Amino acid sequence: SRFEQADRGIERPVEQRHSVRLSYTSQFLRIPAGIIDERFFGIAPVPERPTGVAVAAYEHDTWILTVYGYGVGWYELPDDLTGMIEFAAQFGPPSLLAALRAGEPLGAVSVQRYPASTWRRYDKMRQFPAGLLVMGDALCSFNPVYMQGMTMAARQAVALRNCLADHDGDLSRRFFKATAKQIAPVWRANRLADFAVSQGGGWRWALRRLVNWQMDKMWTAFANDPAIIEALLRVQHFVDPPARLLQPSFLIRLVAANRRPRMVTSADDRLLRS
Repeated sequence: SRFEQADRGIERPVEQRHSVRLSYTSQFLRIPAGIIDERFFGIAPVPERPTGVAVAAYEHDTWILTVYGYGVGWYELPDDLTGMIEFAAQFGPPSLLAALRAGEPLGAVSVQRYPASTWRRYDKMRQFPAGLLVMGDALCSFNPVYMQGMTMAARQAVALRNCLADHDGDLSRRFFKATAKQIAPVWRANRLADFAVSQGGGWRWALRRLVNWQMDKMWTAFANDPAIIEALLRVQHFVDPPARLLQPSFLIRLVAANRRPRMVTSADDRLLRS
């Protein structure tokens, strides 16, 4: 507890936080085979419309539908399947909506709220209790929209294995330093992505417009070339290194996809199908 920490002369870790104010609702479904050809639909939020929809295929004809929204106050979302489909109908194509209406719900709707991403800087503490470590969301929680939390926890487990194999002293210090190197680039990337859909104004509006211009080009490419979104997701989920997105072959493909006729009509209807 806080008092026990004080008695032992151990300070609390400094917390880095940035507000997310995310609300999201999810429902597992079984959709009959053959109704839909795609394996993933995603509609991203923009500053003017801070809401989105994601539908992803699992195994054995099961799918997950998630609707979400950002807001200064909590964004109110439907908490039943009918309401979720009506919410998705604001953005989704007819083929997706038909598949969702044909789906059989599996289990209950899950409603979640995520106030802020938090990184507790145990790596900066001068002293830490021997025989204890902190991992996963207790160390750093990431915006769940990016689906990186479990992978980051697994990477921390690998870091712990490596630290234990070194047989060197001060395990906790070495472990927290190693995990900080893993977390830092992901933390910065998530902050930038969250900032791009925030609704604040002021001097940062020009930067937000630049970021959204870049993302608009990327989402246009996603809609026109599924190989591009596959490459990005492999980087986002740590299968491939970020340098993969700087390879000439990938950049040429990105430019070519943006020169094709758009499958979406505006930045407010960024539809990804793959």
